[in-house]
Amino acid sequence: MKSTCLLFISLLSGIAACQSNASSGLTVQTGVTEEPANKRQVILPEAANSYVQKHVTGWEIATDADYAHLWWSFYDRDEIPFAVSADFNDDKLADYAYVIKKADSVGLVILTGTGNTFRHWLAPDFKIDLKKSGIEHGISVVPPGQVDVLRPEMKSVVLKSNGIALKEFEMRTKLYYWEDGRFKVLLGQ
Repeated sequence: MKSTCLLFISLLSGIAACQSNASSGLTVQTGVTEEPANKRQVILPEAANSYVQKHVTGWEIATDADYAHLWWSFYDRDEIPFAVSADFNDDKLADYAYVIKKADSVGLVILTGTGNTFRHWLAPDFKIDLKKSGIEHGISVVPPGQVDVLRPEMKSVVLKSNGIALKEFEMRTKLYYWEDGRFKVLLGQ
């Protein structure tokens, strides 16, 4: 009986501590790593930037200043719409995707890590004119799982690795994903 009472008191203490943390605004999570202090250094490392400059001839990684003023009415200025990092090809190495620009065009390049350098893939189906108002497309990571598309026709794909969503403002227009040793694209929203 004494051990049951102690267990009950321990449980009540734990609940009270959780409620105290909740009321103070403190959230305690285990197994969650905090975002790095400078997210830009993580998704825009010098090695990847240098690789793009050297191997993706004529193109450069977009910047905040390249984006349409209207873009920032949809998204927070802390967002980085032109760069993402994740493992896209399930090889346990960091990969990167960037919105790139040259003269009057906007494109997408995906860099897959090889351990000491990168291989790149330019999305052949995404090369649009750069509008005078600025870039209106951004990218984000799509985690593994089922993705359903309703338009232009109903389709589904199960992502085994992270994918890359290409968005025009808030609407996903394309999904790039790794399957059978290469990148594929799913059109639609």
